[in-house]
Amino acid sequence: TNPHAHTVDGVDVSDPALGSQWVLPSMDWVQEVQVAGLGADAEYGGFTGAVVNLLTKSGGNEVHGDVRAYYSGGGLNSENAPEGSEGVSSVDSDIDASVSLGGPVIRDELWYFVSGNMRQRVVEPFFSAGSPVNDQEDSDRTETRVLGKLTWQINEGNQLRGFIDWDDVVHDYRGVGDYTLASASGKQESPNWVYSLGWDSLITSNNFLEAKITGYTGSDDRLPYNGDLPNRYDSWEGFDWQNLEQTSMKDVDRMAIDAAWSLFADGLITGEDSHTFKFGVNYEKSTSDYVTIRNGGFSYYDDSYYCDSIDDYFADPFCGVYSSTFG
Repeated sequence: TNPHAHTVDGVDVSDPALGSQWVLPSMDWVQEVQVAGLGADAEYGGFTGAVVNLLTKSGGNEVHGDVRAYYSGGGLNSENAPEGSEGVSSVDSDIDASVSLGGPVIRDELWYFVSGNMRQRVVEPFFSAGSPVNDQEDSDRTETRVLGKLTWQINEGNQLRGFIDWDDVVHDYRGVGDYTLASASGKQESPNWVYSLGWDSLITSNNFLEAKITGYTGSDDRLPYNGDLPNRYDSWEGFDWQNLEQTSMKDVDRMAIDAAWSLFADGLITGEDSHTFKFGVNYEKSTSDYVTIRNGGFSYYDDSYYCDSIDDYFADPFCGVYSSTFG
């Protein structure tokens, strides 16, 4: 498991099963980064390293926005394919663009912040010598992120704020290259929703209440390109082909309710001391459902040594001695 706790505006965005970061926030949203270690407040649990909390931007009484774009590709990137391989192993194109806008809905009372970001990265991989040209594809990954946030200053002592975030990853031909042909790679589809609603109440200058409900729901699927055909692995040359070995589907969700009461007091013992007391309750529920299915029910384990050539093997793999592994 990951030793660190990952949060966005206090929303735990880590994988319930693995502990690693699950949601992909855009850095255009970040106003401040808070880092705490062991000894952090009691509401931060389940970590042994550091707590990293990203605080998102909020709008104000003036309208502010920005647009940015980055591009890299073609001759801007070197080629690093091994000698004797096919292809160039280079970034064909990498486009990263975003737009953000924040301002007032009602001056001095209600503010908004919205932001969108998209990045597409296309990589031409290298393939080992002997791989068929008609089973080669580029790796194409697209990440999309959208955030909407409202902050409502109800009165001098009470504030309500909430945001909703949608992020998605679509990765065509994930894992393609070297000895993994396009037919044995997979398509990744990973949409996620994140939500947060929080209330802060300043009762007196040393008496503070806060409550929030947060969570997310999403999936991460690795899908085959050739339906229910079995995967083939050539033990002689090392090629994976015909289909993805396993289809995997993962669904996760996390929901948490937090409430806390903070008291601040000075001069209780020496006249110069300072104290903070915090009382709170936390309820959290998270699930992770992970299912893998071996495509075709089994996988072929071939040996193209018995074929006249590697081309003959790809044309008719039954020229090689094969067995099947069941799962």
